[in-house]
Amino acid sequence: MKLQRRKKTLIQIPQNEKADFRIKWHRKQNGICPILRKEVPYDKIALDHKHKRKGDPAGPNGDGLCRGVVQLQANALEGKIINNFKRLGLEKHIDICSFLRNLADYLEHPPIPQIYIHPNEEKKPPKIKKNWFNKLNKQYRVSYPNRKALEYPKSEKMTKFLFTLCHEFGMQPQYRKR
Repeated sequence: MKLQRRKKTLIQIPQNEKADFRIKWHRKQNGICPILRKEVPYDKIALDHKHKRKGDPAGPNGDGLCRGVVQLQANALEGKIINNFKRLGLEKHIDICSFLRNLADYLEHPPIPQIYIHPNEEKKPPKIKKNWFNKLNKQYRVSYPNRKALEYPKSEKMTKFLFTLCHEFGMQPQYRKR
């Protein structure tokens, strides 16, 4: 005896019944967001679905079908993750679910021992305050009237020359708050 697969009957939810449908599934999920795994009030949920392309039918691979009711920000982030995954072309290499599972494993168990600081995270020298520089420049012009005025450094960092002038004029450097 050969078993035949029955085709799923898809049910279109009318726009005017969407709120009732959300309430029904919010209750069926006991108010729990399946992504956050915590209780979320009804006014903080969205009816989540897998987006489909215009012109494509609903149903194949879950396209256009409702998945559940989820917390609003979790729903927004899920959409951004899926869209960027596709936009970056990662679906050529791996499916999204495997990618996310691998990502969670990677974040929990990174292969590099956690003792190395990335070069981008190097402590940067502080930037000098513009008003402090102007006071230093004023003192400089008084002490050296025949010399060209100082220019605020493009890097906004303390230079050796400015540091020397600080000591010469007995001024304490002032830096911007980070």
